[in-house]
Amino acid sequence: MVSDGEVVEFFSRFFRRVLTSSLGESAAEALLLVLRRGLGQEPSELFWENPKEFYSGMEKTVGMGTEVLVKLLVAAINREGNLNIYPDKFIELMRSGDPKSIGEIHSILRRLAEVKLNE
Repeated sequence: MVSDGEVVEFFSRFFRRVLTSSLGESAAEALLLVLRRGLGQEPSELFWENPKEFYSGMEKTVGMGTEVLVKLLVAAINREGNLNIYPDKFIELMRSGDPKSIGEIHSILRRLAEVKLNE
């Protein structure tokens, strides 16, 4: 079983890769820089600690593009983790912020990390 730190580290690389493949390298780096500044910490760390705050920070940064980016992220999670998560359900989990929702997100990310790190 992978540790929380390993999951966060894996997700940081995964999130960067998804953004880069969707937006291009320059735009992805610019978005990550703006997110770091706006969120006050690494986006992947905040995503793990407080998905609701992460989502709100994304909305402040990219507005309606947040939903599109999260759906792209979920598509990559499903494809690479051999999972079947509904994007709207994942967004609902992020927006909720309650402990059960955070636990479900942690479980999804942990499964993805375990699959990819054991390849």
